[in-house]
Amino acid sequence: RQRVAGANSPCCGGAAATASGDSREGGEQDGGAVPDAPDQPLRRLRRVEAALRDRIGRVAVVLERTANSHNFAAVLRTAEGLGFQHIYVVSVLPEVQRLEAPRKRGSAPPTSNTKRVPAWEEDDAQYDLHVGVGRGATKWLTLHVFEKTHDAIAALRRDGFDIWVTDLSQRAKPLGVRGSASGLVVPPKLAFVMGTEGAGVSQAFVDAADERVFLPQSGFADSFNISVAAAMMMQQLLFMAPEIVGSLPEPEKRALREQWYLEMARNEEERAEFLALLDNPPPAFTDTRRHDSHRTPRMRPSDVKKMVDGESYQPGR
Repeated sequence: RQRVAGANSPCCGGAAATASGDSREGGEQDGGAVPDAPDQPLRRLRRVEAALRDRIGRVAVVLERTANSHNFAAVLRTAEGLGFQHIYVVSVLPEVQRLEAPRKRGSAPPTSNTKRVPAWEEDDAQYDLHVGVGRGATKWLTLHVFEKTHDAIAALRRDGFDIWVTDLSQRAKPLGVRGSASGLVVPPKLAFVMGTEGAGVSQAFVDAADERVFLPQSGFADSFNISVAAAMMMQQLLFMAPEIVGSLPEPEKRALREQWYLEMARNEEERAEFLALLDNPPPAFTDTRRHDSHRTPRMRPSDVKKMVDGESYQPGR
């Protein structure tokens, strides 16, 4: 994980297993895109190269005071999975945290004598449950963390981003297919801002925005969950500007290659081997999907059996 700016914010972390092992047998394959397979050499590094090839640098995701760590982790996982590298985070404020009584499943309802703690503090204590949603996404992302909204806005401007904020007011323009009539065009560098649950983006971000946008709805729900809305925003921007894929500058790719190669190494011998390949990396796989034989369900075997009527679960079936 790369982390910059205000590093003392309560930003979530997390870890997950790295990609599966390399096969050293069979020698290097010819250049060209091929899918992952157990007999391919340097499998982990070739998955890294597939991720670097499509990494997005033109569009950044901004999360302003997201107060629920489950939502936060879900947005990070989606951003990483779709290739968005830069995440700007404005940390949650203690004074806007709601108060909740800590309560375990099956415990009695809280009484007036129950100690009450901020929701984020309780939520953070249970982050080991939520981090599974993120699946270690922060390891592969560049986080820019700020305590104040104005500092985040200044950094975005300094980094050359136009700012689009999500907004449910009638002054906002529709994003996606319906937005074609609004004249929305993805600028050379764009940061889109998701606000806190319930209240949305701050007035400071609204005032700084180059555009105010919304996701068109046809139902009676007033809004989407923030993690769902963020995912829809990212996908809509990919539809609007597919050329953003692979837009991460080469110097950043080089820096990430070194970081990720080291992350993939299991011992000092592999560290040395992988670092020796930085200037001559192996060819990328077609995409980052693992071979079926290297995917396992993230569920208890007993639960898997129930879902498939007692049959053994086979990835890819």
